[in-house]
Amino acid sequence: MPCLQDNTSSAGMQYDMMWLRDLTNVDVGGYSLFLSNTPERLNQTSLPDTDHEGVLWHYKSPELDNVVHIRMYIWHVNHANDGETPFPGAVNLGITLRNPMQEGTIQVTGGQCQVSPFGPDPLTAGICLAKATLGNTLDPFPIGNVTHGANSLVAKHRLNKDRGVGAVYDFTVGADVTPFQFELRTVASPTAANLNDLLGDPVTADLTNGGGRGYWEHNQITADVAHGQAPASPGEHWSVTRNGGPDQVFTKLSSFDPANAVTNRGNYGVLYDPITIRLTNATQPTFTVRARLAPRNTGMLSAYGGAVDRGPETLGVLALKYNPTTEMGNVVFLHDISVPMGGAAQPWPFRLMHAGAATMPVSVLLSLKPAEE
Repeated sequence: MPCLQDNTSSAGMQYDMMWLRDLTNVDVGGYSLFLSNTPERLNQTSLPDTDHEGVLWHYKSPELDNVVHIRMYIWHVNHANDGETPFPGAVNLGITLRNPMQEGTIQVTGGQCQVSPFGPDPLTAGICLAKATLGNTLDPFPIGNVTHGANSLVAKHRLNKDRGVGAVYDFTVGADVTPFQFELRTVASPTAANLNDLLGDPVTADLTNGGGRGYWEHNQITADVAHGQAPASPGEHWSVTRNGGPDQVFTKLSSFDPANAVTNRGNYGVLYDPITIRLTNATQPTFTVRARLAPRNTGMLSAYGGAVDRGPETLGVLALKYNPTTEMGNVVFLHDISVPMGGAAQPWPFRLMHAGAATMPVSVLLSLKPAEE
């Protein structure tokens, strides 16, 4: 269990949403992301086939000359009891890697993973994934080679009723020939023996439940929080992962198989690495800005969670909530930044990853540090 990092503390703060800005200088990097999070609920509706099985998501590579580094982010739940005619028993969730070539062997190296099963508390599992991934403490996970024409079951998770699993798998795919091709899938079936046989198109996406699905050639975002004066009281917000915001770059149109992909609105599986706070001060006396991570408007029935690296270590972020009626939220301290008159503060970067099962209305909140502190 490599997600043993400590968790941050939070403190109550009263603030409003009057000043709300977007991140700037958004760019992407890193390596490929395979997201399988819709249909999140595996039931008679999402698996309508007579055998209640199917492909959840897929990727078929073009011909490649160089190795590919991949992160898989998986999040599914067995809702077998849903509907008027629920299907019985457990569901097997699998990852398959197929070698479609007529000659040559697919070679997989550097396998690592974090697997977090969950029941009634999915947010804790999601925070565990975020801590292990952002903190680089994934477990070793050897993946064997795949000979030509074969379809290998890389991993399998058996989900009983009302149980789910979140998982991160990192690995590198190459081959002993060039060019080479491979196919990667998440599949589900009540019958474990059938997982290798599932090669068709993905099942219909569930646009109501789940965080998206797709394959993109990047898994990191870099962005800035930039401001040129003292923040207004009680604080000013920079939205992170706002629906339609500049950092919502993992869209269905930019994914493999855009007709069947679903935009990753929550940026699940994505690292903000880094978000850099850049502050300048042309005319005001020197002031100190306090940076915090703050929920924007989760309501009291949902919460933000994830992991943050504010130096020198990665920490979990537990259940940040904001009550719009009382305008009270619990916030996490990031850093105090001194901004000199007529100059610029030292840029301050931090890293962030969202948790599965978390709500995404979160922001970087900048406010003046109280004079008495």
